[in-house]
Amino acid sequence: MPLDWLVLLLLALYAAGTIAAMIKSMDLVIVIFTPLLEVLTLLVRGCYTISAPLCALFRPLRSPQMSIFELILELPAALLSFVVFKIAKYLFSRPIDEAPGWGSPYGAITVWNDREPYKLIARAVLMPRWQTRALTARTALKVNDGFEIDVGALANPTLSWSCLVQTSAGAPVASLCGDGRPTASTEWVRVPLEAGDYVVYLRCYTEKPNPKDVPLPAIRLGADATPVVAATSGSIDLDGELELEKLAPYQIPFLRAVHFHIYPMIAWGQLLPPSLLNRTVLDDEPEPAIAFGTISAGCAMVISLKEEAVAEFHVVHVTIYNRHSFPVNYFDLPLTSAPYTTLTFEEDGIYVVRGIFKRPGGPSVSSIDPSNSRARSPEFGSRITIGLIPTH
Repeated sequence: MPLDWLVLLLLALYAAGTIAAMIKSMDLVIVIFTPLLEVLTLLVRGCYTISAPLCALFRPLRSPQMSIFELILELPAALLSFVVFKIAKYLFSRPIDEAPGWGSPYGAITVWNDREPYKLIARAVLMPRWQTRALTARTALKVNDGFEIDVGALANPTLSWSCLVQTSAGAPVASLCGDGRPTASTEWVRVPLEAGDYVVYLRCYTEKPNPKDVPLPAIRLGADATPVVAATSGSIDLDGELELEKLAPYQIPFLRAVHFHIYPMIAWGQLLPPSLLNRTVLDDEPEPAIAFGTISAGCAMVISLKEEAVAEFHVVHVTIYNRHSFPVNYFDLPLTSAPYTTLTFEEDGIYVVRGIFKRPGGPSVSSIDPSNSRARSPEFGSRITIGLIPTH
C-alpha cells in the first residue's frame, strides 16, 4: 500500500475514533432528538403562519367555541405540535439521580431569572398548565417496599393537601390527600410501593392564596427508620413569582410549538378518547375534582356552584392560560351559589378549574392504575356550571 494511502487510512481511523469518543461523551438521545425538535418547531410555526389568516376568516362562525373549519385548518400544526410535546417531555423527564429532600419549585425557580432560563423551559414542558394556587414541593425517593409520611405535621384546619407519587419515569402510582385533620390513631401514614425510584409531589392549599410557612412533612422508609426527608416549611408569593408580564419573553417558538395542540384538542375533545384528553391536559394531577375548557376572545366566563357544593370545597381555584399554556390570570371562586362572571377575555386560551374538597375523614391512600382514564369532569360537572357569553 502506498505511503500516502496509509496516512489517509490512519487519519480516517483517527477521525472516526474522535467522533465516536465525542458521541460517547455526549448524550446520544440529545444528539438525535435536538435537531428533530428544531425542525418540527419550524414546521409547526410554518403551518400556523399559513393557517392563521385563514382561521381569522372563520372566526365569525364561532358559537363561541372553535369552529370545525378552524380545526381543519389548524390540524396539521396541531398534529406536529403533539409530536413535539411527546419528544420534549421524553427528553426532559428522563430519570436523574438526586438526593431526597423537599424542594419547592416556586422557591427554586424564579421565572424571570435570565441566568437559568432552562429551568422555566423544563417546567413548561414537564408541568404544563402549572399550579397557580398551591405551594408545590417535590422529593426523590428510593424505596424497598414503600414509605411513611408524617401527616401530623399537616394538621391545620385551614390547610388542604394532596400528594402524588410517580415512578422516576413519570407514571403515577399512588395518591394521598387530606384536609389538615389526621386520624386520631396515627400521625404517620404508610404508602406501599414496589421497590424502585419514585418522585413525590406535595401540593398544599391554604385559605390565603399566598401561603406562608406551610409545613412540609418528614418522610421515612420504615416505622423505626430515621427520616430520609427532614421536615421543613415553605412559603410562596405567587403574585411576585408569577408576574405575568415578565413571562412574555419566555414564550419562545419552541414552547409555542410544544403547546399548540392543546387548544384544538380541548375544543374538540369529544372526538378523542377521554383517557388521552385527561392525561395530556391535566398531566396526572392528584386532585379528582377538575374541569377544563377553552375560552374565546371577546367572551366572558360565567361560573356557578351548586348549593350542595358550597360546603364541600375548601378552595375552588380558576386559572386562565393563553394558547401557549402560560398563565394570564388566576383567582379563587367565591364559595357561594351566586353566578360569578369574569372580565372579558382579550385572547383565546383555556381554563382549568381545580376544586379542592374538604376531607373530614382524614388522609387515605389510593393506588393509581396508569391505564385508567381517571376522567375528572363528570365528578365536578355535577357540582359546577361553566358557560361562555359573548360580551361584544
